Amino acid sequence: MKRQFAYLALCLLLTGACQKTNEDNRQIRLDVTETTAAPESSLSIGISYGSGEYRVQVSDPAVAEASAVVPGVGPHILRIETKAEGDAVITVTDTKSGLFARCALKVGKFVSLYIDEIVTHVDADTPEAIEAELAAAAPWAEGGGMVLAGTVGLLPDDGGTRYNVRFVDADYREVADGTLTMTQESAEWSPAFDFLPIDEPVQAMNRWVFETDGGEWEAGMFVVAAPYTRRDVPVFVHIRLYEDWTAYYKAKYPEAGVRSAARAIVSSGGRTVNE
Repeated sequence: MKRQFAYLALCLLLTGACQKTNEDNRQIRLDVTETTAAPESSLSIGISYGSGEYRVQVSDPAVAEASAVVPGVGPHILRIETKAEGDAVITVTDTKSGLFARCALKVGKFVSLYIDEIVTHVDADTPEAIEAELAAAAPWAEGGGMVLAGTVGLLPDDGGTRYNVRFVDADYREVADGTLTMTQESAEWSPAFDFLPIDEPVQAMNRWVFETDGGEWEAGMFVVAAPYTRRDVPVFVHIRLYEDWTAYYKAKYPEAGVRSAARAIVSSGGRTVNE
């Protein structure tokens, strides 16, 4: 079940505006037929009902390059490496049958995790300094977000998957870069998160670990089955990342009387920005 939850979260981050298809009954199909991604990022799309012998063509090689990956065990994959902004159509042909499937790719200012809102909470005798630091929210920025830039690899002992990531502001300027590890571990709810309770069903919850030059921290990732309509972007589910900073600020400001400190990142998923 944890694998299913992590897979759901990953689909929400990577596919963004992707649409699945039931257009016809051709023998070969791509699991995704339209997708948007940032420049210099990686995408993986499942290939269904193919023979395993493929020819892959990209209509504009300046936008992306693509290849078919056929492991000895497991699903066949269309691997896409984006290059520069633009549009391209990727065609995967089954060389045995001659049948083909296509994916329309748009490469632009796309974030995998768009930040709709940042909410902070500090319960302390003298909270001012802590509130100022949390409000700065680096590397998070409303109107910007996190770009998944490619997979580093699977971790041993079912530890999850690590990705290269970039953090960008609302003007798509890079704020920081580093890695995100999506672990297979369930996220735990901390009392520090009670300032922003989740009253709707939760579809997934996993522990995520971030690392940048500014340090390492973790967050609880919750996929919430409820609409989120800030900035007039209605969606049927949204993502919340909760970060518990209580222990950190108790150690940094022992005189402040810190009882609780936390930050919540609310996201409507993946989307293009500043267009």
